[in-house]
Amino acid sequence: MRRSRSLCALLAGIAITVSTACSGPATDRDAASDAPTPTCETPAPLEMGPCDDGYFLYDDPICGPWPPDAGPPMCGEAGDGRCHQECRTDADCTDPCRPLCRRLGLFNGGDFNCNRVITICRAEDIDHCVW
Repeated sequence: MRRSRSLCALLAGIAITVSTACSGPATDRDAASDAPTPTCETPAPLEMGPCDDGYFLYDDPICGPWPPDAGPPMCGEAGDGRCHQECRTDADCTDPCRPLCRRLGLFNGGDFNCNRVITICRAEDIDHCVW
């Protein structure tokens, strides 16, 4: 614990966000502006749809494949039915618990998870459909 506190004290003068291993307030200070910079403590649950402008409802239909003589296709839903903030870069992401703008692959009614791609703010550094 002593090493962790020493590291926190050393990093206190540097404009970076320190993990929760450092005890302190829920915000760090930006050295350039001295304004609080939000940090993530507990992610808030995402809202259920319908979504406001600038948010994507992750409600993704998936169908097939099926044998030609098997009758109608078997279809279902992928996604979580929640509103995810759309983005172009990390700077567009306003939720400190979801600061990463990354690609999400969608089935879009097919059987391949990259029939459509959208970029949303995520907590994890995961990009789908990167080729």
